[in-house]
Amino acid sequence: MIELVLRAVGGTVTVSVTDNNHAPAILQQASPDDISGQRMALVSTPADRWGSSTSPRP
Repeated sequence: MIELVLRAVGGTVTVSVTDNNHAPAILQQASPDDISGQRMALVSTPADRWGSSTSPRP
């Protein structure tokens, strides 16, 4: 299961994405034929630029 939460407070928007995998996400180079791994590349640059964090799981 993947959960996506968007929060807007004042002029700040926070996007939170969580899944059931407890291991940290690792960006790897995906080839155009790969059926997975493409989405990480889409969020890598904004996450580096805007910041990212991890949260403890219950």
